Order: sequence, then C-alpha cells, then structure tokens
Amino acid sequence: MRSFRPALEGLALVAVCALAVSAQEAGKQAPPHEPPKHAAFEQLKKLVGEWAGESTMSGGPVDRGLVTYRLTSGGSALVETFFAGSDHEMLTVYTVDQGNLVLTHYCALGNQPHMKAAVQTDPKVILFTCTGAGGNMASENERHMHALTITWTDADCVSAVWTVHVNGEPAGDEMFNLTRVR
Repeated sequence: MRSFRPALEGLALVAVCALAVSAQEAGKQAPPHEPPKHAAFEQLKKLVGEWAGESTMSGGPVDRGLVTYRLTSGGSALVETFFAGSDHEMLTVYTVDQGNLVLTHYCALGNQPHMKAAVQTDPKVILFTCTGAGGNMASENERHMHALTITWTDADCVSAVWTVHVNGEPAGDEMFNLTRVR
C-alpha cells in the first residue's frame, strides 16, 4: 500500500510557504501616496528656500526679515514662515484640497482665515480670497487677512500683497517684496 505521507508533507510545506509570503507582503508598507497635482501648487513649490524682503506693515516702518518656504507632509503642503522667532511670526500652509488650491493663514492677529485660490488667468499671479471660514473668527466682520495676491517678477523675485478686512470692508494692504537668498 502506498503512503500519502510524502504528498501530505509536501502540501503542508507549500501551505506554510504561502502563509509566510502572505505575512511578508502584509508587513510591507504601502507606497507613499502621491500628492495631487495642481499647476498653481507646483508653481508655489518653487518657492522652497529662504527669502529676504521688505514689508510695509499697516503703513508702519519697513521691516526686513527672512521668509522661509518648506515642503512637508510628503510634499502635499507648503509651509511659509514670516518673521520667524519674532513676536510677529506668522505661518501660512498651502495645500490642494479636492482639486482647489487653498491656504490657512495663522496670523499674528490670533485668527486663522481660510482662503481659496481663483482660477489662474495669468501664470505669474495667484489670487486667494477668504472663504468666510476661519479659526477664532466669529464672522468676516472681524479684522483678518481676507485676500492674498502673489506675483512672480522672475524665479527669484516675488511680491505678496495681503489685504486686510475690518467690518467686512478692505482696510489696507500689507505688502512684501521678496528676493531669494537660497
């Protein structure tokens, strides 16, 4: 009589190998998620680095400071820092949300307006406008940064004009002229 033992042992070995391969595959990390592509966001990513600039803060004196841009979150968010380490430090995070270029501005005023970019008609200009939402804002009538226009003069020179609103109306602009340091 023939023994089925070698065949069963062979089958068991195949099953163990299959389980080991399955466990090994399950332990592998998924490839990183590719951030959504958006032409204006790709343009903003070119700002990564350090910039020196001048600003007119609410009609006051001209401040000179360093502005930095860096990518985070697997390249899906651009972080802009103005006046790092000062009492007036501000942070803005740019990202693509459901196909729209958006930002949240963490302002020295203590609020966080959310803005959405308009469709670009000029590849050298990006215009953001407040969506009506924001952290620490009961309404758009409170003083807040309401709009931002970024304009490229060339690859190493940009201007940013932040429009402040008070009581739902424009109340002045904060202008920044920036030149790439590195």
